Amino acid sequence: IAPGHPTLGRDLAAFELNRLLREFIAERGNRCGLIDFERIAARLGEAATLDKRFGLMMKSPFKTEFVNAAVAEVARFLRCRYLPPKKVLVLDCDNTLWGGLIGEAGVEGIELDPYEYPGIAYYRVQSEILAIAEKGVLICLCSKNDEEQVMEVLDKHPHCLLRRKHIAAQRINWSDKATNLKELALELNLGLDSIVF
Repeated sequence: IAPGHPTLGRDLAAFELNRLLREFIAERGNRCGLIDFERIAARLGEAATLDKRFGLMMKSPFKTEFVNAAVAEVARFLRCRYLPPKKVLVLDCDNTLWGGLIGEAGVEGIELDPYEYPGIAYYRVQSEILAIAEKGVLICLCSKNDEEQVMEVLDKHPHCLLRRKHIAAQRINWSDKATNLKELALELNLGLDSIVF
């Protein structure tokens, strides 16, 4: 491609500039971040992203919907970068870690499967939970349930990825969840602001 070509030359220059920016940021990951606005535009589509007439008039071709999505992405990036991370992920069991109610379906009747829908959705959720745990986040359970049945799933269900050893603390009883969450926070010696339920 000839650098002097009126269109392709600009595209080549933009591609090269993007490559240099990616390299610069990769070398300074603790001080810089990269937000992919093209991904936002692709998700919204051109009709929701660009207003060419407004771009000619005001030198800003972006529609409000795109600007709002871009601002939300910048805010998310800043929250992840500068706010203290959450330390604990507290999960319910029925219709969260597996499909169905264990009290009604029993251990064999819950939906949790690596291949078939709807069980595959819960299987993948458990996989994501394990990835979060590997980053140092504590995993806890808070569920109105029979504790023995829940432990049986964690210990014996062939497709349950989350096992008893992954659980830092638990409140599996018939008390209200707000009280149980407060008790978990006390047990872990953390504030409620460190917990995501």
